Amino acid sequence: MSKDADDKSLQDYKKKLLASAETAELIEPDNPASVLVRKFSVVVEGEEKFSFDYPFDGIKFTLKEGSNYSLRLQFFVQREIVSGLKYVNLVYKMKMRVDKSDEMVGSYPPSNEIFTYTSLEDEAPKGLLARGSYAAKVRLLDDDEAIHLEFGYDFDIRRSWGLERPHM
Repeated sequence: MSKDADDKSLQDYKKKLLASAETAELIEPDNPASVLVRKFSVVVEGEEKFSFDYPFDGIKFTLKEGSNYSLRLQFFVQREIVSGLKYVNLVYKMKMRVDKSDEMVGSYPPSNEIFTYTSLEDEAPKGLLARGSYAAKVRLLDDDEAIHLEFGYDFDIRRSWGLERPHM
């Protein structure tokens, strides 16, 4: 903390965060959580293609191979400043981890306005070996490693957007 006293920009930043915290009302007074995630979306080629409301149970969607996509979370912060919020996305195919995204989301004050985080754009893999079913796990943690959100989702990578059926 003594280092903070010498850093004017850090002091100004904290004042700004605390100013909005003083006017924010609790979104869910009975919920002790600081981060309240409301929506998980899959953004494809710049458009929201799939959207899921909290609670995130049974999420499943299909991506077309080679498509550009990103994941989006919409959330509120209540009670206290959340510092160093980090997004981690682990992707598995046949129980082997095939991808890990670890991105800094930022620090947020309590607010009655919804915050939106969109992950960096990625390209769905292409080719015969890339097609198939995947499982993934998302985590939101702060700089103290406290987990604010953890959920899983499943997706398929196909040749096209529709479900493919074998030709008979």
